[in-house]
Amino acid sequence: MTKIRLLDGFLCLILVWYQIGITKYMSENKKEQERTQEEFYARLKNELNKVESFPSNFTYKFIVPTDNKKIAEIQSIFDNTNPQFSTKESSKGKYTSITVVVYVLDAAQVVHYYKQVGALEGVIML
Repeated sequence: MTKIRLLDGFLCLILVWYQIGITKYMSENKKEQERTQEEFYARLKNELNKVESFPSNFTYKFIVPTDNKKIAEIQSIFDNTNPQFSTKESSKGKYTSITVVVYVLDAAQVVHYYKQVGALEGVIML
């Protein structure tokens, strides 16, 4: 009976170490993802400033699984911008492409909306 308790205790200790390792890895991985995202958006902002003239109308394009709730979430992000929306379902109806045209003042505003939409699960940004 003592050997079983020692084995149980040892297995519990291994599981705790494993969980600590996984948690640490996930935390480090999340930090790396956040840093990579911030670098991406900084490059995007820089490139936009090179090729676009602001203020101007800017066209966003997104693809989402066809779901009215998801489409409404994206629309709500642009609520206060007087946006022009258009949607088109794929031939099998599984996905919907969304085009949003809004007047933006600068590249920072473009990036701001990309970040907000990018935080939604299942959205492909073009």
